[in-house]
Amino acid sequence: MKALPLKAKVLMSLKSIDLRTACFLIAGLPELGLIGKDEIAKLVGVTPVNRDSGLMRGKRMIAGGRKPVRDALYIAALPTIRFDPAMKAVFEPLKAV
Repeated sequence: MKALPLKAKVLMSLKSIDLRTACFLIAGLPELGLIGKDEIAKLVGVTPVNRDSGLMRGKRMIAGGRKPVRDALYIAALPTIRFDPAMKAVFEPLKAV
């Protein structure tokens, strides 16, 4: 087996990111490592989008972006939220919002 690329090693150092998820993220986000985290979040579609017009203030929601990448991140996050006490403590207050 060949040595893993640096991007895959860095991604796999995160909890619940295995080789398959790392490869999926690298394939789905070729910009990974070349642009900042804010731009990556916008590309994936996890930043809230304003729905404002004039005086109307709409609900903020995530929309657009690369849905397959967003789905892969969601599936990878589920076991971490369930079994890691630190991540669960971060997630629980967000769930109530």
